[in-house]
Amino acid sequence: QLLTEVADAVSRVFLEAESALVGARNFVTEALPEVDADASDFALADRYTALTLSRDKFYRVEILGYAASLSTEGYYFCGIGTLFLMLWAISTSPLFSRRSKELCRVLTVRGLGPGKQVVCEFLPFLVLMLVGLGCILAASGVFFRLYGAEPPSLEPLRSPRAWPVLLSQVLMLCAMEFFLYEVESSPVEGILLQFLCAVAQGYICGCVYPYSFLPKGVRLLGSLLPAGVAIRSFTGLLSGEGGPWVFAVLYVLGFLALSVLLRRRRLSR
Repeated sequence: QLLTEVADAVSRVFLEAESALVGARNFVTEALPEVDADASDFALADRYTALTLSRDKFYRVEILGYAASLSTEGYYFCGIGTLFLMLWAISTSPLFSRRSKELCRVLTVRGLGPGKQVVCEFLPFLVLMLVGLGCILAASGVFFRLYGAEPPSLEPLRSPRAWPVLLSQVLMLCAMEFFLYEVESSPVEGILLQFLCAVAQGYICGCVYPYSFLPKGVRLLGSLLPAGVAIRSFTGLLSGEGGPWVFAVLYVLGFLALSVLLRRRRLSR
């Protein structure tokens, strides 16, 4: 498509130049007999050639943005923020260092079943993750001030309509990371699993590279993963288009349900 448009533009330039040369020669011959017509043709041809070869005047480049018409700073604010929020879960590992099967069984005997245990552990985990979100916003503000970059406009996030979408995405990432800690009983193994999942989703979902640069199959896979859903919602919010929250709610319910099932299975052994 691009080559066709370029060829069409070049052919139009040469056709118009030829018409102009013929018209200028007729004018010089009839109205200005004292002027050398051949020299006039050569001078005009040189001007048209210089205009055609001047690439900066031949086309105009307009950068629309990487996603949802966002600027480079806006897109990477969403991408790096999503990746940092996933990696922030590593710092919450001391919250699970004292967790043991024996303690969970004692709580079950006293009436605090697997479902209540998961909810009671998830709430402080969510608070720590919200603190991480605040750190992201503060660190990004300091970064833009130090390097003189133009920060993305956060005005759309102040709308009350954006709060449920933003909260649903944070809940989804927190539920995913809580589930990963539930998969591995050891905090060290949980940290390793958190890191691997965060880095893998960071590349596949477009946190590190814009997802428009990735192959079609990878883009489709990334759009279905939690990080992909989050980054598309964040970019949609910043651009004023809104973001989907239904998938996020389904992910939250799914991850918490899986966490309860894993806890119940572990206690039944």
